[in-house]
Amino acid sequence: FLKGLWLQRDINDFTAFNPVKFTAQFVADYQAAYQAALLIPTDENLTDIGTQKTEIVAEKMEAARNLYQRKIKYFLEEAFSTKMGILNSFGYDDYQNVRTNVSGMISFLTNLEVRCTQEQTILLAKGIATTFLIDIKTAKNELVMAYTDQQTYFGSQKDMTQTRKAVFETM
Repeated sequence: FLKGLWLQRDINDFTAFNPVKFTAQFVADYQAAYQAALLIPTDENLTDIGTQKTEIVAEKMEAARNLYQRKIKYFLEEAFSTKMGILNSFGYDDYQNVRTNVSGMISFLTNLEVRCTQEQTILLAKGIATTFLIDIKTAKNELVMAYTDQQTYFGSQKDMTQTRKAVFETM
């Protein structure tokens, strides 16, 4: 706020230099533009927020991988180890390709949820906990929300930069 006070403090000097441009209205407009500029996040802040959103997506990806590897895969193998066609219909053969790809993991979890629901009776007979099956949908939904939030933010970051530029140009 103090940086904007120099114009008000030195207005007499500015008015003496150019009385047409440096008027009380100019000072008011400048102060308003300055206050608006203070409310705009810096590029560094925008980058930090983007980093935070990326970290959240990475956490959700890690949670999805852990869910599959630690809670689901074992029971799929127990139930269908001699039936590779059925096992692969759960995405068993696709996992390595999607484990680091967000959109691929979302598709994988969607398919996994559908197939586990279809084969729920067999999986429950092999000992899988019902909560593990519910966790698939939860992991998918959380990943979708985090990824959508991240992508929306990155899409709007350019707009925020343009807004900041326009505000500073009015000063």
